Amino acid sequence: MTSLSTRELLRSAANQLIITKQAVDLDDGLLQVELLFGLAASLDRSAVLALGLEEPTAAVHERFQTLLNRRLTHEPLAYILGEKEFFGLPFRVGPGALVPRSETEVLVEISIQRARILRQRKAVPRFADIGTGSGILAICISRAFPDALVHGIDISDSALRWARENATRLVNSEKLTFHQGSLLEPLQKSGVHDLDILISNLPYIPSEEVLDLPEEIRQQEPLVAIDGGIDGLELYRKLSLQLEGILSPEGAVILLEVGAGQISWVEEIMMSTVQNLTDHPIVSAKHRDIRKIRRVLEIRYGID
Repeated sequence: MTSLSTRELLRSAANQLIITKQAVDLDDGLLQVELLFGLAASLDRSAVLALGLEEPTAAVHERFQTLLNRRLTHEPLAYILGEKEFFGLPFRVGPGALVPRSETEVLVEISIQRARILRQRKAVPRFADIGTGSGILAICISRAFPDALVHGIDISDSALRWARENATRLVNSEKLTFHQGSLLEPLQKSGVHDLDILISNLPYIPSEEVLDLPEEIRQQEPLVAIDGGIDGLELYRKLSLQLEGILSPEGAVILLEVGAGQISWVEEIMMSTVQNLTDHPIVSAKHRDIRKIRRVLEIRYGID
């Protein structure tokens, strides 16, 4: 049995994460190791904190060390824990799925706001989540509007396996469907032509900047969900070319997450197409995330 108390063991482990740059500071490191210890000991975080000076058993210490070693070799914490909270929900994630980020929650918030306006004139709004990954956006929308038709699309079969697993656990709706394919192609093939809200968190990191990302991202998370091409805008261009005939002619909303400093470029790309799709006045708005970065581009027409 280790001679270290739980508190001493966790502080030592947190410092190891800081040294290997897996934690930004002591608070971050302690949070991570408390969660890992909780997994090893089958305890929630409050119970871990209550252990204090109590020594862990040899079995718990061994399980914790195994988990810590995985983290020290840059495996994402969410992959080790098996889930990541997003919009108050526990989403399961693992290899093949991008770990949900809190800045993406603004996409859900705005989608819900716009859908509430749509419901005043349309009982069953239609959504598409392009690049759904583990299904976070599609599932949050489906939970908010159980009667809505929601399409989740991703090119990765691995990501879709996580999305379907999460849907089975978190939402009870036969109107949420997942499709494999590139951007809007699955909807084009099935004849969808009346989407009300299109939401998307596409890869937007320029290819050469991918090499500068933390090792746990560039080596562990799926490259297809990160690399946005030479300038990070490649998939926005492709998406814009697929919009014709997909959006409702009465009114529609496009909501896109973008990288820092990209929003004006993406706006230009999308507006060049949308202005040819409708006679309605077009509104463009930019929304900031929790870090005050202009993160979400909104383009809408026919909706106040």
